[in-house]
Amino acid sequence: MVHYDHPPKSSRYFDGSLYQTMSEDLQLAGFSKRTLHGYLRAVRQLADWARTQPDRITERQLRHYFLYLKNEKCFAYGSIRVAFSGIKFFYTRTCKRDRETLATMKLQQAKTLPEVLTIDQVHAIIDACRVECIALFYWTTYSMGLRLDETRNLQVGDVDGKRMMVHIHRGKGAKDRYVPLPAETLKWLLSRCPGRLARCCASINAKATEVCSMPAARASEMLVRQPRA
Repeated sequence: MVHYDHPPKSSRYFDGSLYQTMSEDLQLAGFSKRTLHGYLRAVRQLADWARTQPDRITERQLRHYFLYLKNEKCFAYGSIRVAFSGIKFFYTRTCKRDRETLATMKLQQAKTLPEVLTIDQVHAIIDACRVECIALFYWTTYSMGLRLDETRNLQVGDVDGKRMMVHIHRGKGAKDRYVPLPAETLKWLLSRCPGRLARCCASINAKATEVCSMPAARASEMLVRQPRA
């Protein structure tokens, strides 16, 4: 799991003043910590691929790099978009260069329909969890339509049991919002730790953080009950 409170990793080809200047430019531009990490990583990966500092990369190298991401690495639209945006920021704000590739390149997003789980499938996933905190984490996320990080960062002060509302801090786009609190979700939260909602939220957050930092296979083994023989 990426910890956005820590500085992103640099490399032998992208460090020192260039790295620091781009980091400061991103902060002054008002980007979130997550975007800052993604953009710095994009430029670092470009520099590592070219084996030279990013301010010395030629137009031809830049062109070949994006072809490499598309044809050899088979990057999805979202990954190429982050790489493109980070590199474009570097060459337009931090180290100003005219790059024809960035001016003419177009990103085409495939329009696919999302896979939607049925209510029974969602319940089956939650019922398969053998760690109660994680089952409660998934149920809270699903029942209130939250993103994973929004649930993981939930604090007791955000839950208003009287108005049946939950205050979500710095969601997508760094925007706060209120979401309805289902009665069943509040009941589960209170039944697990009667009168100690704070401890319940802390327990959920700690377990979710632990699982997110595990390899996928280990997390799956820990969370899901194995079928009986």
